[in-house]
Amino acid sequence: MNHAPLAPALRTIRAAAYAVTVLLGLLLVPATARTALADTPPAPVAAFNARCAGTTIDDPAAAPGPYGDLTRVKGKRLEDYNAGHAVILYDYYGESDAESAPPVCAVHHDARTGGPVAEWMYCTDLKLHVCGTTAEDGALVDKDGSPVGPLLPQPGNEKLSADQEKLITYLIQHGHSFDRAQDTTLDATQARSDGTTWERRALQLLVWCVSDAPYDDKGVCAANLPQSEQDDILARIPSDPTLTLASPSGTREVGQVARFTLTTNLYGQDLTVRRTGAGRLAVCGGPATLDGDTLVVRGDDPTRTSTVQLCVTGTAPGAVTLEVTGTPAATEKVRWNQSAHSVAGEQCQHYASFSEETSLDVTTDGRTRFIAAQDDPTEPTDQPTTGPGGPGGAGDTGTGGTDGGAGTGAGGSGSGVGGASAGDGTLPDTGSPMSGGLLGLAGGLLVLGALMTLRSRQRTGRHRA
Repeated sequence: MNHAPLAPALRTIRAAAYAVTVLLGLLLVPATARTALADTPPAPVAAFNARCAGTTIDDPAAAPGPYGDLTRVKGKRLEDYNAGHAVILYDYYGESDAESAPPVCAVHHDARTGGPVAEWMYCTDLKLHVCGTTAEDGALVDKDGSPVGPLLPQPGNEKLSADQEKLITYLIQHGHSFDRAQDTTLDATQARSDGTTWERRALQLLVWCVSDAPYDDKGVCAANLPQSEQDDILARIPSDPTLTLASPSGTREVGQVARFTLTTNLYGQDLTVRRTGAGRLAVCGGPATLDGDTLVVRGDDPTRTSTVQLCVTGTAPGAVTLEVTGTPAATEKVRWNQSAHSVAGEQCQHYASFSEETSLDVTTDGRTRFIAAQDDPTEPTDQPTTGPGGPGGAGDTGTGGTDGGAGTGAGGSGSGVGGASAGDGTLPDTGSPMSGGLLGLAGGLLVLGALMTLRSRQRTGRHRA
């Protein structure tokens, strides 16, 4: 067969395919590269000051040394900042000298906030050089005074497994209780970024427990992060965070209960509950505890969600809203930085940091309304449904009424209407101001009256077709 007539068409198709390939390459390669780059200010900024959260033993603004005020971003520091690099300001103690040690405070431009964001950066390579000292001109040098170049963003630390990165992310975001074991130099019971010098140093030790295992300085790792605790932390980190709040339908009178249904897989971490409007808030079902405005849901499998009932008892007419916020450990929000040059043939430190300003909180909200109670003295009050097991007992079917609650009925667990947690004193929402018996009696009388009226009309012939 002669394919000569098709040749021009084939050449045209090949040329078009090649053009599309080149165009996709031009679009995708820069997009991929951008994921590893820091944000750059839209225009160069003038010198400014920045500090990280928490306190330091020494005041970095009054630190000795040739550079002067360590909170000031000027000179080579300012050049690096305007180029989109993170800039190390001072160490965990508030200093910058040959003995500087991690974690270190650094500042970078953040496009989301439109300005500088300061954050603590944690070392993830115990034996590598800190490379975090500031020279007189603002350049970054090692402990011997040799320039090491600016910090450059990295996609991560290649030696870490996915689970190690998740653990480090969680620790930096949420902190951890701290048992100093045989380390009598650390005056800390909490390991956290936004606390004191010693609390910050304690958190650095815990990061090393993960990144440089089997490192264990003076029993700190065994006391704080045994494998069982690491497994528990991993169970709190869902790959797909879920947080939803279902509102009850309709309105109810003051003194009655509105039941909100929270569904989540954020376990063992603080969820903040904000209430507006007049009402008393309590957990009335599900595996959770509420302390002030802090809600903690219990669970050990982040691939599955749990349901919690939040009950609001109205204390005055008006709208009541609930807002629940959580901050899951998002590994994609961790920033990784490393100095550009090596020292004596060894790389500088890999630093991991997480900024609250750039975190993506998960938030959900719900709303209900309470109206003034009716003045009819014969109207029954909202009381819990009771079965053979008492309020919330085995005989409580928990149908849910009209309040939109889950109403699945496990009376002992308190997940349905009437399933209040033992001792919480919360009255369930029955969805009606009348008891079931009175409703049945009233319905029966209405039916009987209708039948009698129909029969009377049939006898007199005055009914309509």
